Amino acid sequence: MSGIVGSRLNNRGSGLIGSLGSDGQVLTSSGAGAGAVYEAAAGGMSVSDITGATDLAAIPDNTDELVLSDGGTLKRIDYINLAPFGSLGGSFTKGAQNDLTDSTWNKLLLDATTFNRGLTFGSSTITIPSGGDGDYFCSLLVDFATSKYAGLGSGSIAIYKNGGGIEYTVYDVRKAADDYNSRSCHIQWTGVIPALNATDTIEVYVNVIMDQTTTSSRQAEKTRITLFKMNNN
Repeated sequence: MSGIVGSRLNNRGSGLIGSLGSDGQVLTSSGAGAGAVYEAAAGGMSVSDITGATDLAAIPDNTDELVLSDGGTLKRIDYINLAPFGSLGGSFTKGAQNDLTDSTWNKLLLDATTFNRGLTFGSSTITIPSGGDGDYFCSLLVDFATSKYAGLGSGSIAIYKNGGGIEYTVYDVRKAADDYNSRSCHIQWTGVIPALNATDTIEVYVNVIMDQTTTSSRQAEKTRITLFKMNNN
């Protein structure tokens, strides 16, 4: 007959299979013609499992999964929950934008992404996503250039939030309204944009005053804006 007899496991027609093990052990075959025995269950991951795995060699995606012990219980966690404040951030650029209208706020047409982790970017506009509420560190750099020596009078940059200017920086080398003393310059603004909320938009605008008496290109030669979330609202 088959079943448990005393402290042993029996199978009909085959005789004794093996002694009953202790709690947590598993029944393991010892090979053809040999009695099966109870042994400790094979362990989980070992050091060789980790060191022998393929190297990611990159910042994990927000949905990449890791395993950790929570009070002795293995649990899965997504990388986004380990990265500070959801790892929201990005850096966006524009090459030369020619023919800026003089003495007018011109929107810079950001069109390239260096990196983007979770922000929404399109039509030269950065949009805070759902769940992205918080204070953001921001750095903006714009290089201005004109083809004429002593053709640049001033340049200004502005960060617009939801269609209105909130931060401005000005470079002005004029001694008089029609005085022009520079050919190029770069302007930078670095600071914190507080209390951004989901659907808020960020855009870059510039204003240049250049010599109008001669033909001269007016351009923002290079632009980069970088921002990342610092904390939650």
